Amino acid sequence: MPIPIDAITRKKLILVKQLYQQAVVQSASQHSIISRILAIIGFDLAIETVLRAIVGSLDPSKTPADGFQGLIQQCDSLLAAAGCNPIPDKANIQHIHSIRNDAQHKAKYPNESDVSDSRTYCRDFLQKVVANVWGLDFERISLTDAIQNKKVRQFLTEAETALNHKDYQQAIHQAAAGLTWALNRIRTAVVGRLPSFARAIPW
Repeated sequence: MPIPIDAITRKKLILVKQLYQQAVVQSASQHSIISRILAIIGFDLAIETVLRAIVGSLDPSKTPADGFQGLIQQCDSLLAAAGCNPIPDKANIQHIHSIRNDAQHKAKYPNESDVSDSRTYCRDFLQKVVANVWGLDFERISLTDAIQNKKVRQFLTEAETALNHKDYQQAIHQAAAGLTWALNRIRTAVVGRLPSFARAIPW
């Protein structure tokens, strides 16, 4: 049975989404060894971060285990106590972790197949675990949820919607409007409001 999500856990899941998306971007560079390594590290870090989020969500008094295997076992124990399903796809996420360890500690570089498999395994794992634990669709977690200013968030939400509909011109327009609004707020906070006679002077 899914558990309620609090504000701190939601922010952690937004971070997981960012880590995953950055890893996907890195994984697209098939001819760069460094990009492949960064992709594997990103996928592994996204997985570890969501596992730590599970611990924090189910028992904030507990410190997440240091080792990867210990963290999985800790999550399984907490999930069982909460009446939730255990961690899914253990073999797959352990495979990603071993590829990352090989790259970091043994200078064994991941090949294109390693990266492709890791991307698929990570995506499937994140979709399953987020749905199982919190009852959320990982794909629908929006990075705009992290933005506190309502006006800027509204612009970027509309940009995200336009992007999903492949309306790239509208997406750029809304994103630019959000950025302009944010910069104007920052300028006002730092410089103060300009007197009315000076507002016509271009910056």
